[in-house]
Amino acid sequence: MNQTETNLSLVVLARFEIVAACIIYGFGFIGNLFALIVFSSLLEFRRISTGILFLLMTISNFFHLWTLTIGFIGIYGKYIYLNIFFYCQFNPFIENISRAMSTYFSVGIAVDRFVRSEIPIRAKNICTRRNIFILTSILFVIFFIFWSFYLYPLGNYILQDGICIYNQTNHYAFFLTNVHIPLRATVLCFLPIITMSASNIRMVRNIRQARNRVVDILQIAEGNKSSTIISSTALNGPVGRRTLAVDRMLLYMMIANIFTFIITQIPFHVYTPRLYSAGNLSG
Repeated sequence: MNQTETNLSLVVLARFEIVAACIIYGFGFIGNLFALIVFSSLLEFRRISTGILFLLMTISNFFHLWTLTIGFIGIYGKYIYLNIFFYCQFNPFIENISRAMSTYFSVGIAVDRFVRSEIPIRAKNICTRRNIFILTSILFVIFFIFWSFYLYPLGNYILQDGICIYNQTNHYAFFLTNVHIPLRATVLCFLPIITMSASNIRMVRNIRQARNRVVDILQIAEGNKSSTIISSTALNGPVGRRTLAVDRMLLYMMIANIFTFIITQIPFHVYTPRLYSAGNLSG
């Protein structure tokens, strides 16, 4: 009786995981699709570097969701990649690169908005789409090299129940536990969190100071009718309202992005060493 109840509980748990994964991955793909449409269709987003960063992050997130979906489906015996090389080496390789690129696109968004609020005049020459594509290429090469060991594993591996188990050599295990994991946690978790948090705190402070200066200017110009009309037109005109709306949307998206990153990445980097110690490198 107990064995029957245990088996029934496992079946219920497995079905719950499948339904939950379908919902999460489904909404993830749909959300990325809508984000891709928004960022690529709105002229205001395509003009500014922040919009390009959001667009690139959306594309990177799509690749990351795809690799996670492949890994999840494989647990239940459904393999999209029939070749074990693509499943156990290439898929984790793309998964980690896309995660790293999405992370630093998030960092770039925070730094971009910070620079625009800190030095708005010089930001026109710093926060350009050309610079973004150059930095993106550099980061891709760095992360490609950082995770290149996936393509040349220092040991044998087997595929068991959709999970790749690696028979690590002593040198490989030492590299993972003493070099790769600490460096990965520092570069992809703690450093991005510190950078994004500091950039957003400073940016919010700059925005408040700018608003206070505008209020002071309006108060000084209150007796001058023409100045008041010009200031009112600049702030309340169609272009001004559209700019404020875009800036406000970007601010909310950045704040949500930081909280999501903290909630998801800290547990991930805490849990990953356990997977490595068990011989599973797909994390």
